[in-house]
Amino acid sequence: SKTSPTVYLSNLQGKHEELHFSSMAEALSFTSCVDGYYQVLVDPTHYLCRDVVSNMRLMYARLHCFTNISETRLKEYVSFQPTPLHQCCLLRRCNTEFESFYLSLWQQLQTDKTFHFKIHRGENKLFGIFGLGASYTFQNVEELLVALDKNEVCEDIKTDVFMKHRIYPSIQGKQLHFLIISTWKTWNLGQIWPTILILIINRRYKFKTMLYPTKHTHSYIHVYKPTNKLVMVRTLNEMDLYSNQRKDLLNESYQESLKILSKCGNHIHVITWFGNSSANKEVLEYSNFGSVTAYMFKRAKEIVATSATWLMQVIYQLTHIMNYLEERNLPHGRICGERLHLFREDPWIKLADPEVQVDLDETKQNNPKIVPNLLPPWLPCEFSEMCSTTTQWKPTLAGDKWSFAVTVCEILMAAADFKIDYDLPQISDVQKNCYMQSNPAPIHGWLNGIGKTSLATLLRRCWDKFPPKRPSFRIILQTVSRILRSGESEKYETVVSNTGNAIFGHRKIEIIFSIEFPQEFIFRDKDLTFRQLLGEGQFGTVSLHQYCPSETASSSGHSTFAVKRFKPGENKFQSHVEIIRELQTMISLKHEYVVELKGIALPSNGIVMEYLPIGSLYNYMINRKKRKAPFKSITGDLYRYLYQIAQGMVVLQELRIIHRDLAARNILLAADSNSNKMKAKISDFGLSRSLPSHQEEYFDAQIPLLPIKWLSPECYRNENPQFNLQSDVWGYGVTAYEILDNIPDTLYEMQRDELVKRINMGWKWPKPKACLDDHAWMYKMMLKCWHMKPEERITFPEIVRCFQKYKTE
Repeated sequence: SKTSPTVYLSNLQGKHEELHFSSMAEALSFTSCVDGYYQVLVDPTHYLCRDVVSNMRLMYARLHCFTNISETRLKEYVSFQPTPLHQCCLLRRCNTEFESFYLSLWQQLQTDKTFHFKIHRGENKLFGIFGLGASYTFQNVEELLVALDKNEVCEDIKTDVFMKHRIYPSIQGKQLHFLIISTWKTWNLGQIWPTILILIINRRYKFKTMLYPTKHTHSYIHVYKPTNKLVMVRTLNEMDLYSNQRKDLLNESYQESLKILSKCGNHIHVITWFGNSSANKEVLEYSNFGSVTAYMFKRAKEIVATSATWLMQVIYQLTHIMNYLEERNLPHGRICGERLHLFREDPWIKLADPEVQVDLDETKQNNPKIVPNLLPPWLPCEFSEMCSTTTQWKPTLAGDKWSFAVTVCEILMAAADFKIDYDLPQISDVQKNCYMQSNPAPIHGWLNGIGKTSLATLLRRCWDKFPPKRPSFRIILQTVSRILRSGESEKYETVVSNTGNAIFGHRKIEIIFSIEFPQEFIFRDKDLTFRQLLGEGQFGTVSLHQYCPSETASSSGHSTFAVKRFKPGENKFQSHVEIIRELQTMISLKHEYVVELKGIALPSNGIVMEYLPIGSLYNYMINRKKRKAPFKSITGDLYRYLYQIAQGMVVLQELRIIHRDLAARNILLAADSNSNKMKAKISDFGLSRSLPSHQEEYFDAQIPLLPIKWLSPECYRNENPQFNLQSDVWGYGVTAYEILDNIPDTLYEMQRDELVKRINMGWKWPKPKACLDDHAWMYKMMLKCWHMKPEERITFPEIVRCFQKYKTE
């Protein structure tokens, strides 16, 4: 009655509730609150009570208009319809522009083509169809649709396809959980439409403390009174200062994020979503340990070892979750260590929802842009501005594979108290090049050594620049499962020292390396006794050490090794990456003419190599020049060394490794056990780079740090210096000139600018002293190494055949 207004609430179970109010204003206020709550959390297109809804929303419902739905979501909706939508229209509001609409038309089911016609306000503030200037004459969308139905908009376009009765309804065959009915309307329940809305009673939860806020959300710990369990309550931040367009985008992204949890049900490795509180807050499962990476950083700081098997269990569970999402075609869009929560220490992890996947960059007011809430290196390269892409970001399964591989590396590095930290926007050249070359994070050598199909190989494939080539999570899951079943990870023990790390300032960086190598590859610094400094370069030093294991009583059997240590630099990430790269390169090289890696020294992270007392070929020849020893007497040896170097470079190129620093100073001489002669060995892989199978070039901006006199022209002529496998062929030719001309002074005295100018004019290094008479063929082969175009240069296998040919003759 009008004297005592009553509001009825009804749900699907047939239960009804009567609420009496003292005035009509109170009744309408309450009804408006519940109706608004429903529109925000459940369905912005429809309403529960006609008496409190706005005229604009009534019009949207009357026109069956989809509200704030993207084109991608529209396609998903259409694909699940039980009846075909050919010859139908869908009217939807634009999710990025206020008061803009699209009419999406399916004309032919066989061709599966969709046409989108934009409807918006023109300069005259009236509605019309984009591109049809004469159509901007309508006060609202409904008037325009009526005119389209009557074919009164424009004679130049056939508009009968827009007939009003063909607009497909936005909800078909679904029911709501509850319905609000006022007393002055006929109570006719009819069809009650259900939703996924789960209401939480606020009084059952007691506030305990606040968690650290994020960019878009605030989180709190509450106690659920009936069970005394802790839960996390989360809400979006206040958005008063945001534009309407940005508010709508963030709200939509937040709701899409929660749908991932609702679609996953009660999966054992996905955080449980309990529902919504009456204050528009989400109630989620809470973990006492926090994220996996935060937990591991804490353990590392407390000097607690993390076993390889424990890490493999975490990787397995993460892969299990991703395979589950892939099978259900549910892209996450924000896979990173922060979204993985640890619930048990044995371990047991669960994936959280992405919270807010996108944001609106409004720095350029005339051209606001949707940007991902995900940064490099987790952000897939196809959506990154650093890779000059124009693709607008959206969550994809292929993108999740990229982020997954980075997260695996992040977890392994967290065990060593070391973060993958891209300092945006002032990102370093090393980080930028790694990212652009599909190598966004270091993959540790430990992963190369386990599994029939290397797990490291699969992770690298996850970074393929062509998304369809990235492996499925099922394949990765099979590989990880096989590793755990076989117990291979148990061979890799974690060794932790109580001493700090002098190079990087991180106490546990050694954990990474102790995981990477079996025990026989690990040397303790306390067991290595310094003897003398062997050499020093721009990036590091090489010294002679005697290895005396503390558990060995006698001095018999003690070995000597060469230990290379990088100099501490300002960029800790760069130094760390360089060590990992050189280790990964050397551990994969097993060849007679390549220096052998023995292991790693901990905790200083020195690279332990075989000791070759004769030293470098450069020093050997310089000493002979100082003694004025006859050059012709060693000419035959020099040709043999060049032949051996070429054989070693063939092996490097088979592994797709670019050395980038091939010179006499990096060729070491060793005694040949099969003869009384010496043999050459390629060393110093500090500047080497490994090319992925799909990539033919490597880009690097650090040219001033590289030995330019041995570099090919493509490495310094362009704005984006590029290296390829044939770049080393040019360097080999310069090394051959250096050796066969008895270390000429002109090579070292020529200035950089003069050399570049000469090379660009077609100048070549002159014929060396040892290429006269019977060895004239050698200089012809060197000239083939110096073609300006890489593809025209001779290859290393051809160089080896050339030596074999003239050797037999």
